[in-house]
Amino acid sequence: MKLTLPADRAGRAQEALASRLPAGVLAPAPSPAPALHPKTLTALKRLKPATAKPQAEVTPVPPEPELTEAERAKRRHQAAELNAQYEARQRRIRGIAEVEAAARTLWPNAFTDPPTPLALGVDRAFMAERRWPVVICKTFLHRWLNRPAYLRAVADGVCRVNLAGEPTEPPEPSHRKHAAEKLAGRGPPTPISPPH
Repeated sequence: MKLTLPADRAGRAQEALASRLPAGVLAPAPSPAPALHPKTLTALKRLKPATAKPQAEVTPVPPEPELTEAERAKRRHQAAELNAQYEARQRRIRGIAEVEAAARTLWPNAFTDPPTPLALGVDRAFMAERRWPVVICKTFLHRWLNRPAYLRAVADGVCRVNLAGEPTEPPEPSHRKHAAEKLAGRGPPTPISPPH
């Protein structure tokens, strides 16, 4: 009489027996191949064998040559130059922000939001303060005077003010025309957010 056990019990019984016997005496039984559905078998028989397509010739990438000490020094020098340029730009940006904050504090009636046109020659009075480097002052004034809101104020003919905020004279017609042309070349105006 032959005893048959369900698959999971048979596997456990074989494991228990293998654990009691010395190694190599009982070889594990081969696992049966998974049964495929008859439709899957039919579909597999209908498949044509894949034809090998000729592959494009692959050219190996040559390894990068070792750098000489002179080339390494050149690359270090270039990296140092780029780093110095980046740091100088960051200092300029911080300097311009500091100048704007100081100008708004020192002359709150001249540097307002929305901006009012500044009197002619105010740049010389601004630079005469000698509080900041000339390059940073010029850059700040250039950015301030070319803001869309400032150009709109000039084009609309808003009265110019000095650093104290006192009205001086209205913009000349040529200045108004120039501001309007600059605005026309920029496209639609963008709203200006108040300073943080």
